[in-house]
Amino acid sequence: MTLADALGYYGDAAKLVFEREHVGDSGTILRLAEHSGLSAYDCEFVAVAKGLGVPLITNDRKLCRSFPDTAVSPAEFLALQ
Repeated sequence: MTLADALGYYGDAAKLVFEREHVGDSGTILRLAEHSGLSAYDCEFVAVAKGLGVPLITNDRKLCRSFPDTAVSPAEFLALQ
């Protein structure tokens, strides 16, 4: 594969990913972090899940305890199906 081909494929792949990227609201993320005592990094995932109206499936027990309305373990999620 040539460099030009690789750059073209990379550009095509990046477009697919970036068109579907979801970013949480900074204010919401910081409020969630303050409320929970968790990192803003962790709360970004919660904010995006809440914004999309979907569960956050995670093995992070702290997230599940802090946000039981949003974060569920994979086992809990499968039990809901």
